[in-house]
Amino acid sequence: MLKEKELDWDQKQSIQDVIENAKKEILQLKNYLNPLSLSQNKQININCFLQVYWKSLMNFQSLLMI
Repeated sequence: MLKEKELDWDQKQSIQDVIENAKKEILQLKNYLNPLSLSQNKQININCFLQVYWKSLMNFQSLLMI
């Protein structure tokens, strides 16, 4: 069985930076997609994907805090 390794502060900070950048990219993508005339179904699918991705990032970020 694999032994869980504790991350050091620099590793956690690097991961935090990646998460923060990904969250910024999601917001930029949402702002870009909103004015586009996509079908409502496509907009719903894209927004659902972005919400799931956002929640996954937030969950991962909270695991780093433990």
